[in-house]
Amino acid sequence: MKALVVNGSATERAVFSAQLTWLGLEPDTAASAEEALDLLQRGHDFAVVLLSWSLQGSEGLELLHRIRAEARWAELPVVLITGMDDLSRIEQAHDAAVSEFLLQPSDAQALLEKLLILGVDPEAPDATQPKPRHRPAHRARPNEDPEARRAA
Repeated sequence: MKALVVNGSATERAVFSAQLTWLGLEPDTAASAEEALDLLQRGHDFAVVLLSWSLQGSEGLELLHRIRAEARWAELPVVLITGMDDLSRIEQAHDAAVSEFLLQPSDAQALLEKLLILGVDPEAPDATQPKPRHRPAHRARPNEDPEARRAA
């Protein structure tokens, strides 16, 4: 299951990517609205978009409007990442059909809760992704002789 992280900060993109990976999703990242739209238009099948207020060269709210203007992305869950408690801006985001807010600072558990609220369950089977393989009960260590282990 893929997720798109759109954030003007390389550090924050890395943090959210790590959290998403830990939760079992495959993150792609974009620093700007243009990069994000390019990834979306290429047909990547994202389950969710994590969108920051501040992007390189624009605002997240502007990108949210552009996403919602496309019928094919009308139902795509968009989580707005914010540290702001400015009621007027939150109302603007609601008017633009944001799906959920994630207040900063946050952790992987808070992110998971928002994903589950939106019906994005990282543990749900995804028919478009290969099924994970089961790990073998024992892996040979670098200096371990597998033949000696079998003989024991």
